[in-house]
Amino acid sequence: MTSIRIHAAAGHYAELGQMIVSFQTIEATVKHFLLLLIAHQQPSETSLTRVALSELSFAALLRVGESTLDIFNLEWLESTQGLADKMSNNDHAVSLEYIKSGLKLARSVEVRRNQLIHSDWNPLSGVPAPPGAILRTKARKRGKPNEIKIEVETIESISGVSNDAQKASELLALGFRGILKLQIATSAASRLGAA
Repeated sequence: MTSIRIHAAAGHYAELGQMIVSFQTIEATVKHFLLLLIAHQQPSETSLTRVALSELSFAALLRVGESTLDIFNLEWLESTQGLADKMSNNDHAVSLEYIKSGLKLARSVEVRRNQLIHSDWNPLSGVPAPPGAILRTKARKRGKPNEIKIEVETIESISGVSNDAQKASELLALGFRGILKLQIATSAASRLGAA
């Protein structure tokens, strides 16, 4: 009887694993592009930057990613005028919008991921779950102490988190790639002008 219930939840657990991997992809994407952006400005600091980025929490990493919106803003683009003709103002705005959208989605994925990961899963609790669902229990430590919530999770709801994580990673990669492209074009044009 026990193995039947665990087997019934196997799809949920597999989807949780996929969600974890998808979430880690967001983190790897942000770290990768921040490292490239920083390394482009300070090539000798790459190892130290890699270590520093690895020590950041996910929330802190997203805040650093968000700072790129302040650094590589429209004023920065205007200061490079004539040096970066390969990318228009519109391309720059689109890149910044990708980053904003990706960061917003990444934050919502983080909230949902934390709900899923920091819960107890109860396939053997004896409490009946709807067909195709499994129960997740969360005991609160803050807010309303001693509150226990039982939530129903389906494979589809967990899969939605994975899909959102993949979409956030794609948006961030597109945005950071656009900014990096402009940064490289700007510094190359600057070096040519100095020569």
